[in-house]
Amino acid sequence: MPLFQRKKRESALANSPFLHNTTASTRRNKINNFFTKIVLGLLLFPVIFSSLKHVQLFDSSTPLKGVGYDIKIDFAKAKDNSNSLGPHHVSVSIGTRCKNAPFWVRVVGDALLYVTLTEEEPGRWAGSFTLPMEGKYQLESNWLPCDGEGKSESKYQEFEVTESNKSSPTEGNDNDNLFPISAWVTSEKVKIADSETKIENKYLWANLDKVTQGKDMTPLTGANNSIVLKESVVKDESTFYSSFQHVSNYELVCWFGSKSAESIRAAFLALRPQTFGHQRPFKFHYYPSTNFATPDSAWDHDKKGTFRKCKHILISIDEPDEPLSQLEYKKQVTTFISHLLKAFDEENTFPAYVWMFTVNEPPIGTKNCHSPYLKKTTDHPCNDVLKDIFKASSFPPRVQLLDNTDISLPGKDQWIDDTFAAIALRIFVIVGKGVKMWRDAGISGGIKGVTTNGVLKPNFDLVPYDFSTLLSK
Repeated sequence: MPLFQRKKRESALANSPFLHNTTASTRRNKINNFFTKIVLGLLLFPVIFSSLKHVQLFDSSTPLKGVGYDIKIDFAKAKDNSNSLGPHHVSVSIGTRCKNAPFWVRVVGDALLYVTLTEEEPGRWAGSFTLPMEGKYQLESNWLPCDGEGKSESKYQEFEVTESNKSSPTEGNDNDNLFPISAWVTSEKVKIADSETKIENKYLWANLDKVTQGKDMTPLTGANNSIVLKESVVKDESTFYSSFQHVSNYELVCWFGSKSAESIRAAFLALRPQTFGHQRPFKFHYYPSTNFATPDSAWDHDKKGTFRKCKHILISIDEPDEPLSQLEYKKQVTTFISHLLKAFDEENTFPAYVWMFTVNEPPIGTKNCHSPYLKKTTDHPCNDVLKDIFKASSFPPRVQLLDNTDISLPGKDQWIDDTFAAIALRIFVIVGKGVKMWRDAGISGGIKGVTTNGVLKPNFDLVPYDFSTLLSK
């Protein structure tokens, strides 16, 4: 600024009311402070404006390089106009440049839940969530830029559901009523039956009815000092869970898959002495595999033979050899299950149960199930495929999908051992269900073969199954 203009400006300010009766030095300080406040006000205006609109905006100063993101919640209201449990509707709008930027949204607070969104059209996503219980919450979003480098994490507005507006949650993944409705609940809200058990977890997978009623729950210890509450999975002792005690020595439970399957089995074995200690470990086998196309490539001849002894087959491959497109993943999974149905033909062998587990890998950043043919969601793209397969499945009832996304998605891999422990506890229920159904049908496995309604069918030779066999269409 030219000197004469600067002196003219200072002279005008000197005559202003707020500088009256001050010394020259004080006047200069006040002038500097005045302009500093103007600059700060201009810098803070976008932040204040964004806060007033209750919309999270990302501008050109963020790692997203100028792409705009709007997140809005349409809150469901109670009669007194306060927030109800839900369903609350969430919409996300993404700017024109980076429509495929990976992101996720979840609710954090007294409980923790993942908000699954579906892409309605390019750049526009929508979904909803129902809170599991009253309390204080925030909507949290996490974004990665187009190039996948760096991270921008933000907190959305706080909201609350009060005692007067609570009601039973209408949403929940209870897997056809096999399990009670549970959620990740802050450990401060959970009552533990064993007062000597030290709970350091921030969140626990907990039975919501027990939490709201203030009833005690029983902690069980999984692998790597993980914790799962028995009542979060077991409805009562007289359900399918109790039938697990009747698993015979010839009704083997087999985990098939990658590191995820091995970890779930390790959690199961850690829980076994605390639940059904009389069931000996030799009944529980692991068959490593990292792909569905050549699943037994790492097995020797004996292992290929003993695989055909399995009566409950639990499948989990979170760490595949190489990423597949969604269509190829669908093809390989469908073909693999068809092979299992042929290898364990219920007409000639024992009617083995097959359980396909959903993928536990966090969806953000995954390389698997790329090139989607299905409508995109913020769930793992492989889980979108699995749900699509079983939604229109022609598989017999002994082939089922075990949807564990209610457990695995909210934590986004932060407490994976606790996640595996909760999934492992579910296995006691689903295996118990299979045993009960066999017994109700008069079926049991023994040393000489399968007995059905008193008629013995001798064991077949343990000849390895050829997974390269062409399947009839």
